Amino acid sequence: NPFGAVGINLLFHEHEATFSVKACVIAGVINLLVLLVVFGIYIGAGIFIPLLYIGACFGRALAVYFHLNPMSYSVIGAAAMLGGVVRVLISITTIIVHTTYLSH
Repeated sequence: NPFGAVGINLLFHEHEATFSVKACVIAGVINLLVLLVVFGIYIGAGIFIPLLYIGACFGRALAVYFHLNPMSYSVIGAAAMLGGVVRVLISITTIIVHTTYLSH
């Protein structure tokens, strides 16, 4: 899913003024609703990347609203959303480290 991966990287690495709270919440809610419908009718569309994207949207919205570091909170939101649904901590750690280039 190149679109989802690009969106996640933009949410992780862009500065605070790039995305507004409203844009992040709308994108997160729309993607969450689409994920619920698609996952509920058994269409193979993947769950990892959409969950990372939704969590990153909500984490960034929270950070921008409270004037915190949006890059850190988008990563925390993505990991929290994926961890809450899938509950596989080793895979989450590997994905977050690889996505955010923390291994270098």
